[in-house]
Amino acid sequence: GSPIEGSGLVRLVRNNVELTNGLPFKFYDCTKLKTCDQCLSPEFVGCTWCALDCRGASTCPVYKRIDSHCPVLTGASPDHAIITGGDAIILQGGPFVSTENLDGVYTCVFDNLTTTTGSFINPQQVQCITPRRSV
Repeated sequence: GSPIEGSGLVRLVRNNVELTNGLPFKFYDCTKLKTCDQCLSPEFVGCTWCALDCRGASTCPVYKRIDSHCPVLTGASPDHAIITGGDAIILQGGPFVSTENLDGVYTCVFDNLTTTTGSFINPQQVQCITPRRSV
């Protein structure tokens, strides 16, 4: 659904006298933004990527915040694995946030089909175990 929760007008009033015209104003729900790119869009000021989801900045502890740019992958080491699965690979990039004491974990998605659990190593690395691959 849309993050826009409603709209209206904002104006200034003093002693029951309207001082200004009405200005269009929107209210939005950061939790309805499902990707980091949406969350950090200039359209949604006040939202922050909070480790694994989008929230209002005031509801996210500073140590979980990603305010400047979204996590990206820059490499994998190794960048290959056998089809039987079970190999550990390190995804490099970031910034990644520790999932300790969080409601969710990282999920490694291979070919948009197979998922495994990812383990936080540091702000630049997450470890994944490769899945079994059907040929």
